[in-house]
Amino acid sequence: MALSTPWGKRGWWYEAVTKGGASWERVTVMAHQCPRISADFLAEERATLPDMVYRAEYLCEFTDTADSVFAYEHVMGAVSPDVTPLFGGA
Repeated sequence: MALSTPWGKRGWWYEAVTKGGASWERVTVMAHQCPRISADFLAEERATLPDMVYRAEYLCEFTDTADSVFAYEHVMGAVSPDVTPLFGGA
């Protein structure tokens, strides 16, 4: 069992949630689905937190981190297994 909130599109948690295969059962519960968390509290958090942080912590979204220079999709779109690296490639 592993419990966490998303923090960027990287690391073992991101891989397990997005590509973990049949060995993982995934359950996602967003903050507004939890009866212990009030709408007023979420509105306060929404008003004070950066959008990326709020979406990761309360909406279970894997977002680009605040310090990312390039979006994850742009980086992955530039990577191809068909291209041999200039340095260190086989």
